[in-house]
Amino acid sequence: MLKTHTPKSNISCIFPYSLEKQRENAAALAVLPDLLREVDAQPLPGRLLALVEGVLAANIFDWGSQACVALYKVRTRGGRAGHEVL
Repeated sequence: MLKTHTPKSNISCIFPYSLEKQRENAAALAVLPDLLREVDAQPLPGRLLALVEGVLAANIFDWGSQACVALYKVRTRGGRAGHEVL
């Protein structure tokens, strides 16, 4: 069982991708102000669509590629969107 508080020096031993996640978070935060300015400049319908697409894209990214491929295959009948599987 994990402790509720883990010293920062030991976190990469418990969460092997924590350093990568920290780098990704830093990169995302660096471009966030420009992205928010771009979204704010759009008319309301485009702004709402951009925000929803961003939230969905972030969730898909967090699922990981294997989960996304599996979901795609299930939702599109093995990758054949809308076609009967022979």
